[in-house]
Amino acid sequence: MEQPFPILIVEDNEDLAVLIRKILDAENLKADIVSTGKEAISTVIKTPNTFMLLDNSLPDTTGLDVIKTLKDKIDVVNFITLTGHGDEKLAVEMMKLGARDYLVKDKKFLDILPSAVKKVIKEINTEQKLKEAEEKLKKSESNLVKAQEITHLGHFNYDPETGLVEGSEELFNIFGLRPDSVTLNIDIFVEVMHPDDRESILAKIQRSIENNDPYDIEYRLLINDGVLKWVHAIGKTILVETGKKNLIGTVQDITERKILQQGLIQSDKLSSIGTFISGIAHELNNPLTAILGFSQKLMDSENMPEEAMDDLEVISKQSKRTARIVHELLKFSRTHKEGKANLDINNAVETILGFYSHSFKADNIELKKNLLHELPKVFADSNQLQQVFTNIIINAYYEMKKVGGQQALMVKTMKTDERVFIIFENSGLPIPNEIIGKIFDPFFTSKKVGEGTGLGLYVSYGIIKDHGGDIKVENIGNSGVRFTVSLPVSDEKVSIEVETKKTKLTVPKGIGLLFVDDEESIRGYISRVFSKEKISVHLAKDGKEAIELIEKTEYDLILSDIKMPRMNGFELCKWLHKHKPHYLERFVLATGIIDVEVEEYCHKYHCHSIIKPYSKEEILETIAELAYKYNLGNKEA
Repeated sequence: MEQPFPILIVEDNEDLAVLIRKILDAENLKADIVSTGKEAISTVIKTPNTFMLLDNSLPDTTGLDVIKTLKDKIDVVNFITLTGHGDEKLAVEMMKLGARDYLVKDKKFLDILPSAVKKVIKEINTEQKLKEAEEKLKKSESNLVKAQEITHLGHFNYDPETGLVEGSEELFNIFGLRPDSVTLNIDIFVEVMHPDDRESILAKIQRSIENNDPYDIEYRLLINDGVLKWVHAIGKTILVETGKKNLIGTVQDITERKILQQGLIQSDKLSSIGTFISGIAHELNNPLTAILGFSQKLMDSENMPEEAMDDLEVISKQSKRTARIVHELLKFSRTHKEGKANLDINNAVETILGFYSHSFKADNIELKKNLLHELPKVFADSNQLQQVFTNIIINAYYEMKKVGGQQALMVKTMKTDERVFIIFENSGLPIPNEIIGKIFDPFFTSKKVGEGTGLGLYVSYGIIKDHGGDIKVENIGNSGVRFTVSLPVSDEKVSIEVETKKTKLTVPKGIGLLFVDDEESIRGYISRVFSKEKISVHLAKDGKEAIELIEKTEYDLILSDIKMPRMNGFELCKWLHKHKPHYLERFVLATGIIDVEVEEYCHKYHCHSIIKPYSKEEILETIAELAYKYNLGNKEA
């Protein structure tokens, strides 16, 4: 028989102890001998899994006291009590203390001893295996609990006949329930399901039970504190008794996944809108360039009637206003470089307010600003902060528009030694106390269905936290709401720009220019302007036509639109780089906005850019600057 632990014979009768050891040895059981209680206690403390054959009568103590002493020091003591005479009281006490057996040292004692020892060894082995199995089970259950907690996945077993639900701890966490405080009935789970989803969910569950069809559904939960969650539930029926069905399955919290999905959808929508806006803005820029140019040209004409001059002033003014709007649209929809840089917060605020100024004015909402001069810079992603400011402003606009009448949005910037504060105060209705703590929660919105995703302020909160900042909301008494964004200051401060008077340059005579644009009206306008300024200009409607002219004629400057059929401005730039590289520093790209792509091209090919729509003065100034920089034409004439 395999011996899994040490055996100790505690017997003061040396002859008997040796005889017992010999009998055990015959059974392949090895044992040591001690003759006192003190030795027994010391041995067992050193090796707690020792199994004792313990005589009750010892020279220095009793077996009973040995066990009591050991019980104070270790949890489990395995032993068989040996005694010279039967004592029922002693037997009871020893059994209470955990004795595996009680043997009287009579004539039959040595005959029954081997079987008694083997029996105890078997019992201890069985108990040890059960204990190991229990520990493995506990560990497995613990790992399952941890795994469910990490994956936000709970499991359930639902009895349709009784309505009772058995579930894991994570299941109750997902539903915002405490299993020890409620009756585990299906009704408490149904109550947490979103009212708009409840009917369809229950119908699918019922069909699954009736038709033995598995179900796989996503739905929303509305927890008691108003928190919205998305879950993914999978279930199927099983037979537990003859003709009886139970429904088993899992429920996983997929709120974070939904947030990411909604964010990607929103990002894709914004990207599509941006592309659409960019295309429209570009198409508007071309006629605007012609309208602005020809109106200015007419205004420069002599003997223009006063009434006609007034009309031209209106045309010019409104063209410039439209150009500003188009520019803001392009700025809003442009492709941005990712990453943080030292940022002037006042400039970021001015840009975003400029974009919404007309909409606010049209709805009787006054935009007020109180921006602190010489504000420290912050290390931030300008595109992300633009998104935060936009979300706050749009929410303010929505709430003030609901109130109606004359409203106001005040935007202030402030600073401390370590932080910059951007404060938005709107005059809309205060946020009810029961929801003010939830407005940064995912999917929380007070707007009607279809008017908001409930992710704007949640995403804004995440962006500001990622920047090491904070965003808070509070009511301003009974007359408005204040959002405060705080960001850590950067080491670099905003430099105070000193406006220097620019020396006005004139275009030297003798300049030869190639102008490339697919819009006939713009080519016509440029031709008239330049001929009056004594500039020699050749016109091309696209890159391919421009190349034909470049191969025949040498030009001082080339000014090209970007978006053109057959060959665009970028492609023309590449051709110049390969075949006529000396033109690159005298090559100008005309664009609606200086975005990432334009910046990269100009940096890579060392060319220049001008923003459309441009006025007569702006384009002449660009030509003059390049002429003087590269010593072109006759500047003394």
